[in-house]
Amino acid sequence: MELFSKSISFHGILLDAFFENKSSHSIVKKELVQLIYDGIANGAVRPLSSILFGYKEAEQAFRYMASGKHIGKVIIKIRNEEPEIKAAPTPVRMLATLRTAFNPEKSY
Repeated sequence: MELFSKSISFHGILLDAFFENKSSHSIVKKELVQLIYDGIANGAVRPLSSILFGYKEAEQAFRYMASGKHIGKVIIKIRNEEPEIKAAPTPVRMLATLRTAFNPEKSY
């Protein structure tokens, strides 16, 4: 919250929507791509931070995400990468409880 007291503003941009829009000017798109490349090169644009949970910690991962204290990606690792894929990946079984939840204040 300290950043907000310094009169800093944050803006979200849906780049995928901008680039999918056929009516956008190609010159602007090229300039934007160059700005992004320059930002990556000089360190101004960085990937989101991430935190990794194992599949046995899935509940903790969802609780962490629901707490709203995270910034970036929350990843649940189900299995290790297989060195060479020759067929479909080996299935991993997880204990799950089937539940259906509906908000009584809403209509579906």
